[in-house]
Amino acid sequence: LAGAEDELTLYEQNVTVAQVRNAVVRYDADDQKSPYEVLPMIKNALVQWYSDYQDDQLITKLSASATAGEFISAASAGTEVAIVDGDKLTCALISKAKRMALKHAPKVKPLKIDGADKYIMLISPEAARDLKTDTVWQAAQEYANVRGSKNPIFSGVLGEYDGIVLYEYERVSITATGASSAKVSHNLLLGQQAACYAVAREMYPIEHTDDYGNVKGNGVAAIVGFAKSKYNSHDYGCVQVMSAA
Repeated sequence: LAGAEDELTLYEQNVTVAQVRNAVVRYDADDQKSPYEVLPMIKNALVQWYSDYQDDQLITKLSASATAGEFISAASAGTEVAIVDGDKLTCALISKAKRMALKHAPKVKPLKIDGADKYIMLISPEAARDLKTDTVWQAAQEYANVRGSKNPIFSGVLGEYDGIVLYEYERVSITATGASSAKVSHNLLLGQQAACYAVAREMYPIEHTDDYGNVKGNGVAAIVGFAKSKYNSHDYGCVQVMSAA
C-alpha cells in the first residue's frame, strides 16, 4: 500500500459574518401595571425572533441564484419564466429532481437515516396543496407508507416519496416570476451540507437604560453568517424544484 495511498483533498468556503441585533423597550411605570413578569416574556419573544431570523436567512441563501444543473422547472420548456398555473408539483417532478441530485457533479449526498439514503425536500403550502391532488402521491401515502402512529406524517412530515422526505414549509420562497407574472414556488431538495452557518459570537444579551432609569431596553445580539455551499461555483447540496404556486 505504501506509495499507492489516496490523498484526502479538503476544500474551503468563506462565509462573511455580521452583527445582528434586536431589542424591546419598556418603561418602568408600565412594568408595575402588568400582572405578569415582563422580562421573561421579552426573553421568549427575542429567542423566537432570533430563531425566525436564522430560518429566514437559510431559506433566502438556499433559494438564491440557482444555476443550470441546480434547478428543475415544472414547465415543459424547462425554464422559470415559462411556468404557468397548471405546472404543479407532482411525484414525477420529484423523482426527476432526485435523478438530477444523484447525477449532479458533485453528487448531492443524501442523509443516512436508519441505514437508508434519504433526501429532504421543503415545499410551499401551495405546492403541498397541489401535490395532494396527484393520484400517484395519494396511492403512495395510502399503500406504500407505514400504517398507524408510526407513519411519518405524525412527526410533522408531509410524507415520503421515492426516498425523499417532504416537509410543508411556509418560508419557501414564492415569486411572481412565471409566465405573465404567474407565481412560482421555489421548492428545495436538500442533501448533506447544503448550507454553511458561521458563528463568530453566539447570541448574547444586551441592555440599555435612558431617561434616568425610566426607559429600559433589553435585547440580544449575535455575530453570524449564512451561505449556500458551493463547489467549483456550483451548488453543492441543493436542487431547486420550481413549480406553480
